[in-house]
Amino acid sequence: MEDIVLWLQLSDGSFKYHGGHSYLESVPYSWSYSDLMFRLSEKVEDAVSIQYQLPGEELDPDCLISVSDDSDLQEMYDEYMRATSRPDAAAKMTRLRVFLFQAAEDVYTAEDIQEASRVSSQVDLMRAFSNR
Repeated sequence: MEDIVLWLQLSDGSFKYHGGHSYLESVPYSWSYSDLMFRLSEKVEDAVSIQYQLPGEELDPDCLISVSDDSDLQEMYDEYMRATSRPDAAAKMTRLRVFLFQAAEDVYTAEDIQEASRVSSQVDLMRAFSNR
């Protein structure tokens, strides 16, 4: 993710997102946070963090909401459902705009975690036997 993304503040005080790439993604309600992060990281070939804009709100980088676990993801879904259930909800206002940012840490696959766990277990066993 090497694109330069700018938040341009217009003369009326509103913000405009400029740069980067745009994708249209459907995210099944059944996905967990780790499912979503894995899918997005694969798509952009980098570790990412995500923030979203509340449906119907003006774009303001300081008001983006971070998603960092399953409960945050559930809250994002709930916000979407509340927006779509309003009688005056227009299609454009009920879209969730999600912004990806380069993550501060790498994404690990299930295989990476299993290997790290195996190595850690071996080290623990060696320590246990050496203390006898």
